[in-house]
Amino acid sequence: LYILAGGRFDGVIQAARVVIGGTMRGRLSAEQVEVLPGGVLDAELVAHDLVVHDGGVIAGPIAVARAA
Repeated sequence: LYILAGGRFDGVIQAARVVIGGTMRGRLSAEQVEVLPGGVLDAELVAHDLVVHDGGVIAGPIAVARAA
């Protein structure tokens, strides 16, 4: 799932891979999450892999755990 620069999503996402270039607010559960430069993740996050590029913003409770 991609949220492009300038895009916005408010709500709940459950997906295998999420790339955020715009803004996501709410709850997010995913295997892989990538926040691009200029991307904003303001959410309750559970992920196995998290990458935040320089200029990316994250806020909210975050749980990162390796897959079993």
